[in-house]
Amino acid sequence: VLGQNPYYAPAYIRLGHLLHNQQQYTQAADSYQKAINLIETNQFQGGIMLLPSIWASLAHCWLVLDELPRSFQCYQQSLG
Repeated sequence: VLGQNPYYAPAYIRLGHLLHNQQQYTQAADSYQKAINLIETNQFQGGIMLLPSIWASLAHCWLVLDELPRSFQCYQQSLG
């Protein structure tokens, strides 16, 4: 999907979940961040409702990677 449409945020979200489940947290964080960037720059319409859960998933990645300040910032973003 990403090869056909690199601006499709749900594909990055799904990839992030897949990588997270495989404990590849750095790569998962990268995928979640790409999804967030696409949604926040309006390149993917309708994704605004997904942001809190994506931010929380990203926060968990940083927590597991012992990046506590980054994790805290992401958790704050997830709360709005």
